[in-house]
Amino acid sequence: MKILIIEDEKELSASMVTYLQRESYTCDVAFNFIDGRRKMESFDYDCILLDISLPDGDGLQILRELKDDDKL
Repeated sequence: MKILIIEDEKELSASMVTYLQRESYTCDVAFNFIDGRRKMESFDYDCILLDISLPDGDGLQILRELKDDDKL
């Protein structure tokens, strides 16, 4: 299972990646809105863990885009 973590707090995202990789998940990380959108457009993910409050955008906008693209 491939997971995208969109989280601006680097220590929290590193902790999430460590835990998930121990459970045999593949993880990509984006630290901001723009990188998160770029990765979503480039790859198909089984799960996206999304921070709502990102420094350069609203995480809810990413959720709306996923819904509009029928990726939910």
